[in-house]
Amino acid sequence: MSYNTDKRTYFSIIIATLNVERTLDKCLESIIQQTSISKIEILVIDCGSNDKTTDILHAYDKYISYWESSPDTGVYDAWNKVLSRATGEWILFLGADDTLFNHSTISNSFTILKDIDSSIDIAYGRVRLVSKENEKIADLGKNWDKTKKCIKEKMCMPHQGIFHKKSLFDQNVKFNTKYYISADYELIRKVLLESNVLYLDMIISCMRIGGISSNPQNTFTRLKEIRQINSNHGSRFPGWLWLITFANTCFRTSLFLLIGEKSGKQILDRFRMVAGLPPYWTKI
Repeated sequence: MSYNTDKRTYFSIIIATLNVERTLDKCLESIIQQTSISKIEILVIDCGSNDKTTDILHAYDKYISYWESSPDTGVYDAWNKVLSRATGEWILFLGADDTLFNHSTISNSFTILKDIDSSIDIAYGRVRLVSKENEKIADLGKNWDKTKKCIKEKMCMPHQGIFHKKSLFDQNVKFNTKYYISADYELIRKVLLESNVLYLDMIISCMRIGGISSNPQNTFTRLKEIRQINSNHGSRFPGWLWLITFANTCFRTSLFLLIGEKSGKQILDRFRMVAGLPPYWTKI
C-alpha cells in the first residue's frame, strides 16, 4: 500500500481493479505520461486480485497516491471506499482497461476547468470506443443540447469522460450499490441540473470494446435498472430511446439464439456497414 500526501492536486483519478494484469500497465502509463502529471493523484482500489495486478501496483508505487487490496461487492462499492481519500477538486473514474486519450488530456481539461463558474458540478467530454487492437470504433458523447434530450432516458454521458466535482461527494453523495450496472447513471440523475453541466468539446479517454455491455443479459439488467431509476425520478413510462434500446437488445438476443453468437455478430456488423458505420460486434 502507498499513500503520498506531499502535494495538493487538481484531479483525482480513481481506478477499480480485479485481475487486470493485461491492461493495467497501459492505463497507468496513460496517466503518468500526462504533461500535467503534477495536477493528478491516482487512487486504486483492488478487490483482492490473484493475478499480477498487485505486483503492477507495487511497481507504480511512486506514482500512486493511495492503493489498497481488499474484498468489495463490486465496482461501485470500490469507488465509494476510496472517495474519502481523494483530495482533487475534480474526480474522474477510469476502468483498468481505459486510457486517457493523449498526453495533453489533463492539461487541456485544466485550462478550461480552472476558469469555469463555481456552480458547475459536472464537466464531461467524449469517449473514444476502440477495439482490442486500439482501432477506432466510434466517439461516444454529444454536446449538452443533444445530451439533455436523452439523459432522462439512458446513460448518454460515458462515465470515463465525466469529471465530477469533489464537493458533490463531500455532501455525502455516494454510488448506490444496490444497482449492479447503473449506479453511475443513478448518481448523475440525482445531481444533474441544466445549470450545473459543462460540455468539454474534446475526447477525454479511450474505452476498450467489450465488457459487460457486450452481454445481452447485462444490457437487460442495465435497462431494468435505468427504468427503475427514472421511475424514481418521476418518469412513469419509458421513453422512445429506452424502448429502441430494449427492442435492439431483444433482436440481438434472439439472433444469437437462432444462428449462434458468431454468425449473429457478423450479421449485425453487416447492418452497421450498410449504415456507413465501422464493425463493432465482430471486434468484441
